[in-house]
Order: sequence, then structure tokens, then C-alpha cells
Amino acid sequence: MQNEKDVLVSEVLSLSHRKASIIRLSFDFPFFGHIVRNVTVATGGFLYTGDYIHAWLAATQYIAPLMANFDTKSHNSQVRYRDNGTAFTVEWYHVTLEDHTDAGHFTFQVTLHSSGDIVFVYKELPILVEDIEDFNHPVKVGLADAYIIDRTVFLIKRKTIYEYHKVQFKGQDIRNWTVVYMKALPTCLDLKDCHSCLTEDIKFPVSFFFFKVGLPAVLLQCKWCPHARRCSTGFDRKRQDWNEKMCDTLAISEPGQCNCARGSGAGCAPASANELTQDKTGAGEYEHVGMLAIVFAFVAVFALAMWVLYAYRNPHTPSGQVLIRYRPSHWSLRRGEARYTAATIHM
Repeated sequence: MQNEKDVLVSEVLSLSHRKASIIRLSFDFPFFGHIVRNVTVATGGFLYTGDYIHAWLAATQYIAPLMANFDTKSHNSQVRYRDNGTAFTVEWYHVTLEDHTDAGHFTFQVTLHSSGDIVFVYKELPILVEDIEDFNHPVKVGLADAYIIDRTVFLIKRKTIYEYHKVQFKGQDIRNWTVVYMKALPTCLDLKDCHSCLTEDIKFPVSFFFFKVGLPAVLLQCKWCPHARRCSTGFDRKRQDWNEKMCDTLAISEPGQCNCARGSGAGCAPASANELTQDKTGAGEYEHVGMLAIVFAFVAVFALAMWVLYAYRNPHTPSGQVLIRYRPSHWSLRRGEARYTAATIHM
């Protein structure tokens, strides 16, 4: 960075601990097939690539050359970056660990290329990655992506994040002057028509569940969803749209079915009257079930509210003792995920 022009130093991040700043790229960066233009640079040694800013930026949708509890308030520490139109580089220069300042100074970089390739470069690592404490902040080297599902629970809208894939590197492989080069592979999202979607030999590894239990990832093939007009495995950032348009059941996987998707071809007759009647009947049954579920949920919420009110007014009762024991002030945050609150995100 010392020998490059147009290098910008983030004053906010260079004098902070556990803060992040949003930076807009000058080019489209494909990440797991999705175009990213805004990246969030965090003092904790990683980039957040999600569109939805939340408190747990270190959980997923990250690109982490070395995620750790770094503090940039030490002497000569800087977070600086450069965008040359086809590549964006961020450098964490001379940073120290907040809970282990005597370990020494770290200097490392990440570069995002317009091709989707990602490069990690390590210049100065005073201790081994596996020796970095992760109690107050997760320690990760790699990248991950997730999709977000919006649901309404008890009339309250909630967002749930599901991580569907990650890439992790072993700490013992990272040393001074190590370079990790990740080359972007083609994805189903790159294919814009039914024929190419179902004839190109693209398989994507999904490991959101299998990674947890130590099993290898499953390779999923591309499918074409006529209703969404999109090629996907079903696991990407637009998972909710895929589900809402019933692509899980309507998506096709054979090239010969592309004519059916356009409403023509052999074996593509419309549904019979009996089939349509059955569909309407089934829809009516689902409506009744939905009404019963709403009534049950309302009764459950009302009963819970009455119990809380009773326990609050009668602390000497068993219910009151349970409420005291598990009151919200005693709840603790999930260990291992750094909290980057909304107040620390600088637009």
C-alpha cells in the first residue's frame, strides 16, 4: 500500500474497536453468484457482504482474511483501502489484539477482483492463528454466505438467517508471507435461460447442514423455475422468492422439459377440470387450518401474558420465582459472535 496511489485511510476505523464502515465498490463483484456493490469493512479483520445490516456481522456473509478481536487504537494502526476500478483491496495495518496487546502487530490484506476471485495476503502474523483467543470475538479465516427468510410470528415480522455454504481454512496453513488465492467458479445464477441452465455441467456444494456434523457437502445441480424465470439450485440469497413461487416443486431439471416451461411440447397438456377442482378444495382446507392456527396462536399469547402478569404480581409463588430466575436481564448473548451494533455502522 505504501507504493500505491489513491490509497484511502479510514479515520473512523483506524481509531476504533469493533466498528464497521460501508464502502461502495466502483465495479460489480460477484459473490456466490450474486452481484455485490456495497461491502462493510470491519475492524475485526473481515468484510461483510450482506444487504441487510444487523448486529451480528461476524456470523455469516463474510469474507475474512483473519477475523479476530482487533483493536486499531494502538500506535500507527490503520485500516486502509484502494479501488482501482477492477480490484478492491483492504489492508489491516499494524493492528493488535484487544485482549492480547502484547502478542504483537498484525498486517494482512484482502483483495476482491471484478472476476469474483478473492485473494488473502499475510505479511505480519506474530502468533499462530490457532493461538488467538476467540472468547470475545470469533476467529475465522475463510468466507460464507447465507439467505434471509422473512416470517411473521405472532403478528411480528422476523428475519431469520440461514447459512448455506462456507469455506474455511486451517489456521496452521496461515503464516507470514502466505497468499491464499480463491478463484470464482461459475454458478447456476449466471445462466439466464432454461436450455443453458439444464445443459451446462454446473454443480454447487451446499454445506449448511452437513458442515455442522462433519459430513461432506452435497453437490446440487441447476434447476430452472418457470415462475421465477431463474436458474438456481434453490440455495442462494433469493431462497425466499424461490419458495414463494413454488420453485421447490415446479422447477424442472431435464432439458426436454424446457418446452413445457414455455407452454408447448408433448406431454404438456393443461390440468383437467377434476384436478383444478381438487386444487380449489385443497386450498379451502388450508384456509380453515390457517384460521385455526391464528386462533390457537392468539389464545397461547393471551395465556402467556396472563401468566407473566400473575407471576409479576405474586413473586412469592412458584411462577413468580421462575420469572425472577429467567428474567431478561439475566439473558446472555451467544458466545463467540462479535456484536457490531447499528450505532457503529458508518454509511
